[in-house]
Amino acid sequence: MLLVKDIFEKIFNEVDSSSEIKVITGYSSNKFVNYFMNCFKEAKLELYIGMSQQGILENDHLAYNNLMSRNPNVKIYYQVKDVPTHIKLIEICESSVSRTYVGSANFSFDGLFKHNELMVLTNEKTDDLFNVQKSRSVLANSEDAIQVVVASSQENIDSKSEDIDLDDNNLTRRKKTFIHRRLNLRRDSNFYKVFRLPLKEISSEGEGENEQMIITLPVAFETDKYFPIKKSFILYLEDHILEGITAGKFSSEIHIKNGAKLFKEKMVNENKSEIELERKNENEYVISFSK
Repeated sequence: MLLVKDIFEKIFNEVDSSSEIKVITGYSSNKFVNYFMNCFKEAKLELYIGMSQQGILENDHLAYNNLMSRNPNVKIYYQVKDVPTHIKLIEICESSVSRTYVGSANFSFDGLFKHNELMVLTNEKTDDLFNVQKSRSVLANSEDAIQVVVASSQENIDSKSEDIDLDDNNLTRRKKTFIHRRLNLRRDSNFYKVFRLPLKEISSEGEGENEQMIITLPVAFETDKYFPIKKSFILYLEDHILEGITAGKFSSEIHIKNGAKLFKEKMVNENKSEIELERKNENEYVISFSK
């Protein structure tokens, strides 16, 4: 079976969240891997980046390590020896059944969403390919991985990270549609609710990537009925994924990071005074703005 359109959806639409997924790719990006793991919360991912000797950007490297520290189901490997590998191979294992795809698409937004690519469902055995690739590679969180990491400012043709420019309307629509479909599958009636928060008391701290937006909750707001206390949670704003946490005295604040700039621009540029939150389960929310 040849896949040339909507490749990501056709490969992963029916994947169970508890599937085991093994991938060999030329290039990837932390943005895509984080998006993927937010689609499939319980999945096990074993990812081999075969062109890593051309350079893994420091921002990607730090994000990969952060993801691996938070999620033991994720293992990311960099190839550090032998001829670079440009293979694109995806294997999905569910119970005793497996499906394998080979083709041209990198494990990235560019490869699986944006570019004209081809993937083929095959019955060929691929164990040897994965075993050889593992022997050439090291885990991203090992000391040996540092040898292929380059400063993000050095990004060039020889140190490639995909998905740098994600400003594409079709990509935005497809990303949003897919992840919201997965969210609906994770809806938990024990936590589900829709509620509104005023944006009257907003502040920020930090700069650049470390900036956080701080929303002060209304007086007498029963935080524990709406948010997990002192635990991080995920906020989905259109096709973007933000991270939040309750903080402050008596958990009277919501701190939004990993997307604070986007949140602030949306709030200021569109003159928004209130947000509506749809709580899907214990720690996942969908944000929409109201005037």
